[in-house]
Parts: sequence; structure tokens; C-alpha cells
Amino acid sequence: MMFIGNGRRAIACECINSFRRICFVIAIVLIGIGLPQYPAHAEGRCPPGFYPTGGNDVGWLACAPMGPAAENAPDKPDLGPAPDAFMSVVAHRDSPALWTASGYDDDKTAEKEALKICAEQMDDGCHVLWSGFNDYMVAVARDIAGHHFTEGGVDYGSTTSKALADCQEKSIGCQIVRIIVNSTGPRISFPDTTPPINRYAVIGWPKGASPARWQRKYWLVSGIEGLDAAVGAAVSKCKADTGLDCVKGAHSSSGVIVRLIDEAGATYWIDAANAEAAIKRVKQTCPSGKKCRIVELYPAGKERRAILDEDRADQPLRGFYAIAWPTGTSKTQKLSLVTGQPSRAAATNATLALCKRENQAECRPYPNENDADDRGTEQFIAMVLDNSGRIRVEYGYSTRHVEEKMAASCQRDKVTCTGWQVFDLSLPSSQIIHLGTVR
Repeated sequence: MMFIGNGRRAIACECINSFRRICFVIAIVLIGIGLPQYPAHAEGRCPPGFYPTGGNDVGWLACAPMGPAAENAPDKPDLGPAPDAFMSVVAHRDSPALWTASGYDDDKTAEKEALKICAEQMDDGCHVLWSGFNDYMVAVARDIAGHHFTEGGVDYGSTTSKALADCQEKSIGCQIVRIIVNSTGPRISFPDTTPPINRYAVIGWPKGASPARWQRKYWLVSGIEGLDAAVGAAVSKCKADTGLDCVKGAHSSSGVIVRLIDEAGATYWIDAANAEAAIKRVKQTCPSGKKCRIVELYPAGKERRAILDEDRADQPLRGFYAIAWPTGTSKTQKLSLVTGQPSRAAATNATLALCKRENQAECRPYPNENDADDRGTEQFIAMVLDNSGRIRVEYGYSTRHVEEKMAASCQRDKVTCTGWQVFDLSLPSSQIIHLGTVR
């Protein structure tokens, strides 16, 4: 699991007072012309002891404290060295919203104020996302699923560019949604309506070793608001079914959980914004030298309760496949294999045409509507012509797995199988397979 944008960074900057004012003004202007607009809400209110200072026109209410602190307005003439001003940005794991406090005399106070206003709207679960002081600003990029990618700095151009680049490297649908700039006097900012709550998908499994019947099984719960509630549902369902202690595995907030498998049969779980973003994440997650396939996606927003079998998937995500071979008495077995087609019909038509052209004979497709054992959701297929003249087909989740199944099948039926070939069904292809000659 990858946690995006959590943690805390601070950048120390020594700037002259005139540069501080210029940086602040430029950033404010850029905010007004470059960011998406949020609807205004009349119900936004400042906490006791604060008064509104604007900001509700972009979905956030900005407030400043009443009394002497309110006199530290940004346009007040600066007649001498200004004291350091600290800021803090706070997030909550269950919401895409942000809470900020800026212009405070020390970092601890800034963090305390930002955490306080977050807790008032979200209760437990608030954490400091970024901190900085003086000419510091924070750029926030958001992907299509609402995940934050943040970067802090003192330069508007490089700060926003880094946040956007980080988002685009890992996801899609990225845009800068907020520029949070420090102030010269105390200010707080928070959502002016009830913050949206993320829906989660969570995978759970038995803790430690488990009996054979529960091995390679996972419990999925999705479509639940709040991480704690989703984790509790997945773990309790796993425990109720197995009678074992269970733990949380992967989780996704407003995106998808992605199940990957490599050619050795190892399973990996990651989260991504959607299917397109998952392809990017595969390259980053799959170990060096390995080839990983996306087996299945589990949307966080879809309400579902299921036990997942690691050896199966609901549907083939990389397209449909079909095999064909001659129906006559030809001694040379030339099979056609077509993969990566948008439908079963398309795969069948393509492989029949290829088989007929190569063999100059009528061909039989596999699988067809009469074949109950269609295991095309698994990544690998092995084929061999045994010594009785029968074409044998086995499926598996790894090359080793499918070879072991083929060997066991031939031994069980007391036939000789040599030189079987293994093919990766996740790779789009159109090819002729020579299995040998019947003697």
C-alpha cells in the first residue's frame, strides 16, 4: 500500500522582508486566476473569537482572530524586520479536504490550531501534512480519485510543477487544486461545508499460518465510508468465516484495489485511482526482472462483500482468447492462438480464420459454448500433444503452476507428455503453435 502525501516537511528560508511581501502578493494573484472554482455556501461560520476574511468563494472559509492579532493585516506597512510566521497544513485520512493555520509565532501553535479545526469537523484521524514558515507555500495536486500529492517550497513555479509531476507519475486526471500561502498574521482555513467522506475497499486475511482450506483466500469489503469501519467489517467477516484471527491487508480510498501476480505466482496488492492509473502502478510495484499481470480490480466505491480466490478472477481484464485446431485427421497438429480480443466472439472468429488458413481444413474452436472449464482468467496456458494423439490443455497462475498441473494430469492418465509449451494469455498475440506429429 502506498500512502500518498502523508508525513511532514519543513523548509527553512531566510528572506528579506520586502521579498516576503512580494512572494505573498504574487501567490495570491496566481491563486485567483489559476485554480478551479468551488461553490459558495452561506452556512460557513468562523469559530468563536475569529472573523471571516474571505475565501468562501472557493469552497474554503478563511478566518482571523479578533482583537490585537487582527491588526497584523498583510497590507500593514512593515517598518522593521518582521517576526517569523509559521504555517501548518492538516489532512484527514477519510476526506480529501484540508485544514490550514498560518501566520503563527511558532510551528507548534500553527499545528495545534490546524489540528483543532480539523478535529472539530472530523473527530479523530487528523494529521499534519506539511509545515513551513515565512515565504513558504504548499501546492496540492489531486488525481481523479481524490488522492493528494503535495509539495512545499518558496517558489510558486517549481512548487506547483513538482506537485503536479509527482501526481502524473503515479496517477491520472491530475490538477492543482489549492495553493496554500503563509500569512503575516494568524489565519485559519477550513471547508465551509461538511467535508466529503471517502469510501474504502479493504482486503483482509487470516493472521499467520492457516488451514489449507483458507490458504490463498482473501476477504473483500468495499463501499464503506471511513477506513476504521471498512477495516472492522473486513476483519470481522474473515474471523467469522474462518474462526481465526484476521488482519487488514491492502486498502484503497475512493480508487481501486489492484491484484497483481508475477510469473512465479507471487501476489501483490496495490491501490490506484482507476484502471488506467493501475497500469502505471504495475511498472512501479512489480519487482525488477519480473513480469506482472493485473488480475483484477476492486473499486472502493462499489458496495461488495466477497471471499476472493487467489487462483481465479471474475473476468479476464486483458481481453479474451481462443484456440482452434483442425477437425480432420491431419497428423501434424497446428493450433492457432489469438489473445487480447475485445470479446469472446472476436477471439473465436480470429482464431478460426487463422487455423483454417494455415491448415487448409475446418477447425474447432476452444473454448466454445459447450466448454464448462474455461479458465481463461488465469495468466498462463500449457498445451501438449500426448502419445495417444490427444491435445491436452492446462491453465495456471504461473509458469511453474501450469507445468506442475500438466505433469500431474499426464501422470494421472498414464500417458507420455513431452515438450509442452506455455503461453502468457495476458499478452495480445496471434500465432500458430506446432505441437508435433502423431505417429
